[in-house]
Amino acid sequence: MNPITVDCDKCIVCLKCVDDCPNSYLFLENDEIHTSPKGCMECGHCYAICSQGAITMTNYDFIDEAVVLMSEIDSETLLNAMKSRRTIRKFKPDLVEDEKIEKILEAGRYSPTGANKQMISYTILGSKQKEAEEI
Repeated sequence: MNPITVDCDKCIVCLKCVDDCPNSYLFLENDEIHTSPKGCMECGHCYAICSQGAITMTNYDFIDEAVVLMSEIDSETLLNAMKSRRTIRKFKPDLVEDEKIEKILEAGRYSPTGANKQMISYTILGSKQKEAEEI
């Protein structure tokens, strides 16, 4: 199954997706964007850069989510957030709600990983934390 679909009715053939595709999966032919038979790494660049919403990805749940272009994020706010970010060293004994854990996992899923080639795994201890600390 093709992981990327281009809606030719929405596409304005700006070529941003083609230019940004790291492995040339998307290409221009006969004034339309097409997908290559070679593998797509499913990095999401084409989806994120398409201002027309012409790209869909079958293995991602982007439904009803607005694409936020980096040009829309105030650079000073982003820089200040990055400068003020700190590692947490003292934790509260409170349990973390499942909704928060799901949100953290979702953020990790969409975080950059260097061409989708870095193997990532998560361990959620929850109620087993004390047991793991004793090992």
